Amino acid sequence: SEMSSHNDVKARTADPLAVARQYPFERSFVVQLRSDADPAAGAVCGRAEHVVSSRAVLFDSLADLARFFAEAIAAGSRALLVLGLLLASAASAQRAPTWNVPIEQRDVELESATAKGAVVYVAGREQVDPAQAIYRGVVAALDAVSGAVLWVGEGETATDNTGGATSDSTLGPLALGDGVVVAGGVREVTGPALEGVVRAYDQATGTLLWAKRIANAEETQVAVSEGIAFAATLRSSPRGIVLEAYDIATGELLWDETLGGALALPRFGAIVAAPGAVAVVGSDADETGGTFVSVHDPLTGALLWDDVRDEEGEREFGFAAAVSGSRLFVGGVQVDAESDGDELLLAYDVALGTPLWARAEPRDGSQQVVALVANGAGLVSLVREGDDYTVRARRARTGAPRWDETIDVAQGFGSRALAAKGRRIVVGVHSGVFAFDARTGRRVWNAVRDAFGVAIRGKQAFAAGFDGAAAYPLR
Repeated sequence: SEMSSHNDVKARTADPLAVARQYPFERSFVVQLRSDADPAAGAVCGRAEHVVSSRAVLFDSLADLARFFAEAIAAGSRALLVLGLLLASAASAQRAPTWNVPIEQRDVELESATAKGAVVYVAGREQVDPAQAIYRGVVAALDAVSGAVLWVGEGETATDNTGGATSDSTLGPLALGDGVVVAGGVREVTGPALEGVVRAYDQATGTLLWAKRIANAEETQVAVSEGIAFAATLRSSPRGIVLEAYDIATGELLWDETLGGALALPRFGAIVAAPGAVAVVGSDADETGGTFVSVHDPLTGALLWDDVRDEEGEREFGFAAAVSGSRLFVGGVQVDAESDGDELLLAYDVALGTPLWARAEPRDGSQQVVALVANGAGLVSLVREGDDYTVRARRARTGAPRWDETIDVAQGFGSRALAAKGRRIVVGVHSGVFAFDARTGRRVWNAVRDAFGVAIRGKQAFAAGFDGAAAYPLR
């Protein structure tokens, strides 16, 4: 209108930088419509280019265009991610959230999600001093139906940095059991140095029940089974993989072990727990390399069995683990003499340590397993291939491939967000959430948002990322 136009001109005259602030250059795009495009009829196709990075893409729909917008500025463009959601909703495959909430308007970046009953638990970090880029870990509980924030638990604030751009303290991996939510994490402390973090909260109230610090340690992962909370991490001095067991209610240390003493350069990958066993996966990161597996009695810490694979002419690294019934699965990468990496998958009898099968099929490019989940009689891996990801389903009994689907994404943050339940597999990456049919691999729906943690509960899928948390209809 004439009045709104007059007001816009007046605002720009009063503040010449207003437009620059409202429309920052790094969010500039050039869009060219193809000669056969007909926007009035809904046929939108052409070419788009991000002005700053010169990244370009050919698009055949509004959904493709929105996805490119979100990917190009995935690390800080909440406005364009919202635009992407609005535009992408025009396509039938795009899924709109049933709710999408920040954590009480705080500057929170989430990286983990899990769900139980009517509650979704998320964890990550919160910026407490923007000027100094200082963070503290955070855990929150949300109502699964409405997204209402039920409680927020704060971790300890970082007290130094190890030379990076931020002083970081984050809570990430989550495990649930016996009315307790256990969070692992890492914190930069005065030294400068790192310490591993384990914190336990009451699931219903968010009350901090107990907390542990592991000195000179990296990011700590956690698992829960039979009333015991387990934590595993890599300690830098003296170097070794640390495995600790706590009473989940009180935090009392039940036992602890240092693993990988025979390895030249131990490297921690993952921890997983099940009735009768807790397993730690890692590798020997020296020139020869080898995948390392160590399985212990959960009650006493006694070693049940271990294995170090040292294939001649190959280097192997273990990054992920899953357990289902009597089988323990390990995922990672096998690297040949030409530094070509192939997806590595191993299966063991979890009680006896008997190798059941091994898969390392040569493929073009370099691949590594970053996440594993067992789903019924199947095994699903999330494989990183350069900047893209592949979701691959296999038969758990033999490791034989059933299907795989590639997710094309722009370069960005790494992700380990993978969940599976029944007929759905959900993957989260920095530019979207993707749901697949577990039997056929068909992509059922996707949503434009960053997602570094995903979870499934009932008929809902949940995603956690830089923009808070969101829920989507699973089917």
